[in-house]
Amino acid sequence: MTRPNNRAENALRPVDIIPHYTEMAPGSVLIECGRTRVICTASVEESVPPFLKGTGKGWLTAEYAMLPGSTDRRKQREYGKRDGRSVEIQRLIGRSLRACCDLTRMGERTIYLDCDVIQADGGTRTASITGSFVALCLAVDKLMREGKMMDSPVVRQLAAVSCGVVDESTLLDLEYVEDSRAQVDMNLVMTRDNATGEMEYVEIQGTGEGRTLHKSELGTLLAQMLAPDQYAQHAPVRPGGEPAADYVVVMPGQGHGHTVYLPIDASLPMREYTELRAALEHGSREDVESARGLLESAVRMHARRMSEKLIAPPYTTDYGVLFLSSEGLYAEVLRISGLAERIQSESRMVIAGPTTFAALLQSLQMGFRSLAIEQRTEEIAQLLAAV
Repeated sequence: MTRPNNRAENALRPVDIIPHYTEMAPGSVLIECGRTRVICTASVEESVPPFLKGTGKGWLTAEYAMLPGSTDRRKQREYGKRDGRSVEIQRLIGRSLRACCDLTRMGERTIYLDCDVIQADGGTRTASITGSFVALCLAVDKLMREGKMMDSPVVRQLAAVSCGVVDESTLLDLEYVEDSRAQVDMNLVMTRDNATGEMEYVEIQGTGEGRTLHKSELGTLLAQMLAPDQYAQHAPVRPGGEPAADYVVVMPGQGHGHTVYLPIDASLPMREYTELRAALEHGSREDVESARGLLESAVRMHARRMSEKLIAPPYTTDYGVLFLSSEGLYAEVLRISGLAERIQSESRMVIAGPTTFAALLQSLQMGFRSLAIEQRTEEIAQLLAAV
């Protein structure tokens, strides 16, 4: 498809970050991503929330707002109760910034990141995350120059970008005219470790708007957003084995001299879910309960098959991921009492929808990293004992 300004499908909009945009805040930037413009400021208070008092740790939080003139129709100011979208976005910004910091280096102080959208043309949340990171770095640099902070708490670089499926084309960095008619849209937040250069996932938000996320489209989005060595498609989970997994994500090794994979299956048939939707719209209560029962049986049976096919420690994680391609299907599976827990205990498959995949991936990565560090420590202890 032809994009605005003839931009390639995998091309970013022009990005411009103007530092020290305001004079009062310790850190501030104006970030421009195409026509989207956000002012991000970092303010410092020498106190922490009550749950952190006496711990020596600091805190970092964020607020997000769209100013009245940021859109073609005036947006009302938010007095008192914030709208749900703003609350969700500012929580995302806060989580993302905390993921790139060592809060123990901050001392008992709080850094507030305020993101004010002055012009919205798609990607305001991802622009706010990237701009806030730069504003945070500027504020930390000022605190260190003033002698108020001895070591930088920023241990990872951080950035975010959007992508989606529009008119059957997979696009990176959506403008509003694209985002408003996207069938599927995603936001990706990633960090890069300052010392090792290793990339990690903070959050992946994905939603099927007009339809579900096709398996091939999930791969295309991953290909646009991730490095080639961070994932693979149609990969064997055992050495010399046949291709088994729809996708695998490469996880940190465990010291056995081989790569560990997180297997992902995205092939659950949609027939039972389609029948449940029809029952919810036109059927009786008995029809709905019957359709839910059929969906439960189909999901459990599929999870058992995928468990036998995909999970092969030590070459894979102890769990696989059963990826559900729409938020509606994911919600219906969670609505069936105890189903997700039974699948996890019976089949060692973790249910994940488009918006929960990132949190699952991040927790598994951190678990493997901790295990690798522990085993490496044991190896060093054995070496010292031998000497």
